[in-house]
Amino acid sequence: MSAAEEEEGVPILETASHGGSSGGSCPGSPSGFRHRRRSVDPPGFIRTFGLDRLYSWPKKTEHLFIHECEHCNTRDVVRIRGKHKVDHALASGEEVEHEHYVGGYRYRHKHKDPHEAHDLHGKGHGYHYDGKGRGGAKVAAAAVLCASLVALALGTYLALGGKTFEGMPYPVPLLARAAVPALVFCGLAFALASGSYFAIAAFYGDGHRRDGVEGRDGGPHFALMCVSHALSAWEDRMWQFAVPVLMMRVFRDTLLPGALFALVQYLGVVFLMPKAGALIDGSYRIRLARHAIALENVCIFGTCALLGLMVHRAEDKGWKGKVLGLDGAMAAYYSAIVVLGVVGEVCNQILTISLEQDWVVVLAKETGRDLTRMNVNMKRIDLLCKVLAPGLIGVFLDFFSLLRGQDAMASALCGILLLGLFNALAWPLEVSLLGEIHDGLPGLQMKRIRNEAAFYEDLLREGGEAEKGKGDHSGDRSFLETVKLYCTHRVFLASLSFCMLFMTVMDNGTLVTSYLVWRQVNAGALGLQRGVGAVVGLAGTFVYPKLAERMGYEKVGLWSIWAFTLCMAPGAAAQLLLGPSRTSDWALIAAMVVSRAALWAFDLAERQVMQEECEEESRGALNACQVSCYQTLYCVIQVFGMVFWHPANFSVLTAISLGSLVGASAVYTMWYTNKNRRGGYSRIDSV
Repeated sequence: MSAAEEEEGVPILETASHGGSSGGSCPGSPSGFRHRRRSVDPPGFIRTFGLDRLYSWPKKTEHLFIHECEHCNTRDVVRIRGKHKVDHALASGEEVEHEHYVGGYRYRHKHKDPHEAHDLHGKGHGYHYDGKGRGGAKVAAAAVLCASLVALALGTYLALGGKTFEGMPYPVPLLARAAVPALVFCGLAFALASGSYFAIAAFYGDGHRRDGVEGRDGGPHFALMCVSHALSAWEDRMWQFAVPVLMMRVFRDTLLPGALFALVQYLGVVFLMPKAGALIDGSYRIRLARHAIALENVCIFGTCALLGLMVHRAEDKGWKGKVLGLDGAMAAYYSAIVVLGVVGEVCNQILTISLEQDWVVVLAKETGRDLTRMNVNMKRIDLLCKVLAPGLIGVFLDFFSLLRGQDAMASALCGILLLGLFNALAWPLEVSLLGEIHDGLPGLQMKRIRNEAAFYEDLLREGGEAEKGKGDHSGDRSFLETVKLYCTHRVFLASLSFCMLFMTVMDNGTLVTSYLVWRQVNAGALGLQRGVGAVVGLAGTFVYPKLAERMGYEKVGLWSIWAFTLCMAPGAAAQLLLGPSRTSDWALIAAMVVSRAALWAFDLAERQVMQEECEEESRGALNACQVSCYQTLYCVIQVFGMVFWHPANFSVLTAISLGSLVGASAVYTMWYTNKNRRGGYSRIDSV
């Protein structure tokens, strides 16, 4: 240590035995540690805008305790950053949060004597599930249960005694009427969700039963993840359905604002997701999840408030929209909703990728459970939420129209209150459940260092200042570097084939629904078609595990994508040969129903390809680029829909869609053939 460092109050630490503090990884070998102190740069956005040059930005200090063992060629670097005075902490024996870089991984935790070295599963790491709610889930579940019972009681009171509000000033009676279904539904839903937590804790918390009941699906941790995933998927599906419908309550004579909102949201995801993927790779899992959930919910609450203002202004008889149905105030509300929608969707995608492509892989590795069955169960939750959540929010939005004579204001407020209240109750429960899972699995607490050799060279360079040793460089990839990584990775062709399935109008989306409505197909028949298609899709999730066990998930992907294309071909052929006709209409509907099983089987196979073949330090970047890719292709088919806008030209869109499906099948076949020609790619271990 330099004399300057000693004068600054940094204590001189004596050399310690490596064997005594590393958990016995190399007992008795001569080793010690070096201590270095250096300043930390201001945040990146401060440097980006040059604010650090305008005035002296206050710099923090970080301490590095470098443990090296020549005998076994190991290195453990302990980093302490932040407000703590290291000399005071060591002298008083208080716990200090610090970061370890060891064995190609990094992790953060808190204990006394932070300068000690220990291995990946050393001091303060991990625990066996005992139902005690160490991630704060028990307290959060109890609080949500109480809140749900209060909401249920209040909703019942308002339903039974609503007349007491009739004489009160506007808008109290209106809010009281609109709040009834939202309070009752959220009360029932979260009584069930919080009760599920206590049921899981009781079932798996008994130590003498735990080993015998975990089963093949990850035991208590996966059960908790399913509860959290169900809440997240349900609120996402409600949100995606409700926002366009609520906009139609405001802009009654034009589809343009809703279409523009969707387009900007898709483009935002396309351009922001590669950088978001690098953020996933470079961030600790639980911190990223907490921040993503928090920011997404803030965006949802802000959007609910703005939609409420827009609905109220739209009901004002004196309001007259000028451009796109907007005046100054409405334009400001709408612009803010668009921005919040983009940010919220990016946060949603970050959370989805983190849980479905990273957390579940580590969980399977840690517990020794079947990754295929975990994926199947999570996909079933997605499908059920996709079918049930829009239907439920639709019932609530039509509640007052059916019972109260087209009360549009109350109907819109009911939907807004439902969205806001559901997210408010789901937020603490989601975060605490993920915290409990994270605290129970050491593998989730560690993050792999992307470029270990360069990282250590940068971190330990003598005389290094803040610009040398910023930490893990996983989050430092540029947009172009992330895209290049995706395009040159061995999973690219498999991922591209999945993305090409989005460039089709034969997908139960807006274009095909609008066409069938133009063809005067009964709305009830369209709803029945979606319901039956969902059931057929669920059947595919039951068949997939058995097929994957027999032939491997890669071959299941090959068979299922061709089966999907062949199922869709007759519907497309009828459109091309017969044009708009009743026969071609029903052929298209039948093809979309029958093909769902093969589609979801391929979805599961491709998901497992991305899980098994992507390195841990690049999972976020690769999956984020996949999201950008399929959103881009989805925008492409929407552009074709605007070019060939007349419904009579739908056969042109069908031909483009069929070509995309055949191309996707050919691309996946190429990937599968190349993989088997080379003897198969090596599997990637997650931890």
